[in-house]
Formats: sequence, C-alpha cells, structure tokens
Amino acid sequence: MAVSGEQMDNLEQGMDDGPKRSMDTPLLSGALVVAGGMLAYFFFGKDSAVVESEPPMIVEATPEEEQIQAVIASDSVSDELLTRARLAVQSGMLVEPSSNNALYYYSLYLEQNPENAEAVAELNEAVSEIGTQIATAVADRDWQRGAFLAEQINNAGVTSSAVDAYRSDLESFRESQGNEAIAAARRGAEGEANRILDGLAGLPRAEPAALLETRSAVRDALVAYRVEQQAAAEAAAARRARQQREQQQQAAAARARSETAAPPATSSAAVVDPLAGVRTALREGTLTGSSGAIAQLRDIPVNTEGRDQVQAQLVALLGTEARDAASRGDLASAESLQGEIASLDPDAAANVQTAIDRAFIELAVAETVSAATLRRVRAVAPVYPRTALRRGLNGRLKIEFTEATDGTTRDIEVVESSAASGVFDRSAIRAVSEWRYEPREVRGQAVAQRVYAYLDYNLE
Repeated sequence: MAVSGEQMDNLEQGMDDGPKRSMDTPLLSGALVVAGGMLAYFFFGKDSAVVESEPPMIVEATPEEEQIQAVIASDSVSDELLTRARLAVQSGMLVEPSSNNALYYYSLYLEQNPENAEAVAELNEAVSEIGTQIATAVADRDWQRGAFLAEQINNAGVTSSAVDAYRSDLESFRESQGNEAIAAARRGAEGEANRILDGLAGLPRAEPAALLETRSAVRDALVAYRVEQQAAAEAAAARRARQQREQQQQAAAARARSETAAPPATSSAAVVDPLAGVRTALREGTLTGSSGAIAQLRDIPVNTEGRDQVQAQLVALLGTEARDAASRGDLASAESLQGEIASLDPDAAANVQTAIDRAFIELAVAETVSAATLRRVRAVAPVYPRTALRRGLNGRLKIEFTEATDGTTRDIEVVESSAASGVFDRSAIRAVSEWRYEPREVRGQAVAQRVYAYLDYNLE
C-alpha cells in the first residue's frame, strides 16, 4: 500500500498530538469499550457510601483517525514503528516521554505484526528492565513511581511478575502502616496516627473500604485511651481531695491540742516561714513532682498565713504551662496540668479549660488535613473527560478545598497533577464541589477546615 505525503503528515501529527493518539482507532473497539465499564478513579471518604457517576461516554473514531489507522497498517509505517521502538530502547526511553517511548511503539507495531517473534522478544526484554525499575522503586518506598511504571506495563497489554510483586509489597506496606497508626492511637499519639492515615490516603490505588476500617480502629483506640486517661485523672483528683481533707483534719486536731496545752516557752529563735520551700519551688519553676510546689503546698495547713496568696501564684503558673502545652498540641500534658489546677482552684480550672479548648481549635484549623480523616455524607464521582478517554490518558490529582462549618466544599483547587495540560482539572473540581461532609468539630465547636484529597483516573 503506497503512503502519500499527506498521509504521513497525518500519521506524524497523530503520534505527536497526545498520549496514544495513533492507537485511538485500533483500541477504540476494544480497550475504550472496556474502559467505559471500569472505575474512573479511586477516591475515599469517611463512613459514607460512594455515589458513582454515569459511565464515561465512548468516543467514536473520526474520519481522520480512520485514515491514520489505514496508514499505520502499511508495511512501511510498521517498519518505522519498529525502528522507533528500538531507538527508544537504546536511548533509555522505555516508558517516557508519553507517546514517544519503547512500550508505545512496540505496542503499535505488534498490533499490526503480532507474530513477529523478534519484536515480541525485544518487548519482553524492555518489560524486564522496567520490572527492575519497579523493584528499585519498591526498595526506595517510592510507591508513586512504582505505580506509574506498573501502569505503563498494563497499558502495553503485557504481563510482568514485577507488577504482581509491586502490588503485594504495596499491600504489605499499607497493612503495616495501618497497624502503626492503631498502635500510635493506643499510646494517645493522635497527631502521629493522623499523619500515618494521611500517608495511607496518599498511596496509589487507595481502597476506601480498607481506609475506613483503619480509621475506625484508630478512632476506637483514641477513645479508649482518652477514657483511660480520664479515669486516671479522676482517680488522681479524688486521691488529692482525700489527702487535702486528711491534712485539714490533722491541722484542726493540732490546733485543738495546742489550745489545751500549756503556753510554749518564749524563744528568741527566728520564726520559720512554713511556705519558704513552696516559694523557692515557684521561683525555680519546679511545679510538679515530689519536691515541686504542688506537693509541698499540700503539706501546708489551709489556715496558714499567706497560703492563699502562694496558691494563687501557683495556679497562675500552672495555667500558663497548660496553655503552652495546648498550643504545642500536647493534649495529655495540658489536661494533666488542668487537673492539678482543678484540685487547687475549680474556678480557675474552668477558665484554663476554655483557653486550652481555644488553643486546640486554633492548632487544628491551621493545618490542611486529609479527607480520609473526615466523615463524608455525600460523594459524586467525576466524569471521565472525553479528551482523556479518547487519548487513553490516566492520571492522579491532588485537590485542596475548604470544608465549611455546614459541611459544604468551597475554594477548590488542583495543587498537583500527573497529567499534562490540566485535562482532568475541570472534571475533578466539578465533582468535589458536590461533595458534602459532616461538619468537623474540635473540642465541641464546628470549624472550617482546609482539606486535601487524591483522585485517580484509571482506564484499567
């Protein structure tokens, strides 16, 4: 079949126009039909069902694309494709750049020449080298790179044990990270547990059901930890109150005995300040511990002159430390100090609790959290863009948005994308604008929160 100059120009334009442009017609009858029934993306919520969108629309081949296919069918163009494939291998261009790499050209060539054993062997050798790169990515914990390479092998229609090994290693890593998040929650390390959950949400092909199960386990572990800590704090407060009553009773008994005893002999010795040790501990900033100001003050009778003034000073210092701990995100320390204040001055403890709550709210809303940590009540899947579907494009996007106090989404933007020219941006933003969340509460107050989420567009 003779190839005209105009046909060759059309072919070159098809090869350079975008990812897999020259493959559109031969793949449209098979791959794109299958793609219409596959999951357009992976995305996750919290404790809610995913609402699927309609399947992506199948695009018919244009006359120009049919003409390009006719040109590709010629022997001369097939030879050119094989030459390009070999040159790409020699240049190390196994999977990149898009539509100009060894896998791309071998796939086009073998569509027309499936019985060419030499080309098949060369393709297998290239796939083996890509498998080595996948193994390196796994060793470096570069899961995104591994996912990209595995995706290219799948798109080429070949199999590789390296892809199966990658997926197995990814699942093992996902499981171990989930266990670490739960263990951190059991220690009360909520920040660490949330950071691990964020990392899990960012892994390729995140499974919403698995993420939901891990989040639930983390939440249960945190609740159990807080209940345990609250019980310990209440027991400590009761113990301190009992000790204080005993001290008051002992002081009252001592006063009664002194009133019935003979007057003490006059002494010229200097009067000792019973609060001297407490004052020293306050100056040195030693508030807690067996020799701290709190412990020493409890040994001083409540009717001792100057005790109220020293206690007020101690409560003020404890309040400052509690607020500082809250601003650092150290919930356990802040609430422990607040418990100490409550044993000395309940009214002051209430004021400190308000300040602690405010500090935690400010700290919480200052960061951008993963959508995996929120409870989504409505989800809408994005529609696969017609251009991306026609070109056989896959992609992953990172979206940031603000969850308002009523659970709606606003200020939506695409901050990262693996696809060129923003082909998925409009589809993703439109879908996220329809998402709804259960309003987030921090310390009992609804807050607006900046959130990020990943959206995957896959034709597999």
